[in-house]
Amino acid sequence: MTLLVVVLNTLNFDLERGIGASAIIFASFAGSAFTLFMVPRVKAASTKRFLKSYFIGGTLGLIGYVLLPYLGIYAVILLMMFACSLLLIITDSMHPPAMGMLFAFILYDIGYSGIVVVISGVAVLVIVRLVLEKLVFELENDVERLERKRKTRGA
Repeated sequence: MTLLVVVLNTLNFDLERGIGASAIIFASFAGSAFTLFMVPRVKAASTKRFLKSYFIGGTLGLIGYVLLPYLGIYAVILLMMFACSLLLIITDSMHPPAMGMLFAFILYDIGYSGIVVVISGVAVLVIVRLVLEKLVFELENDVERLERKRKTRGA
């Protein structure tokens, strides 16, 4: 999450897009981080669902950004949130925090520069998750080895 804060500050999102833009993006990723790391066994925490949901949310957010001058903010939010909900269900990618990203794109007129933030945030969370899973796997193996040694000594 710290790396994401650095990216958002470096890109000056709040200065360019309005106060609160980075807060919504950060909140979306914070919700994902909670899901991925605190409840890693639920369906929404699957890496595949996480990746697909942010791809869908980012893509529809960008489409909403493009449609905004033609339809107005409320119509775009309605259409994109509905489309996102539908696509998340159809593609079995239900990871709700990704919808926050879509909302940020539209509400704060983020546009193409938001793609950099989405890709950066997704990459950071996936890398951290993979590293932690590897560490946990190694720790579990070490614990199992120690337990086997204790059992063989006691037998």
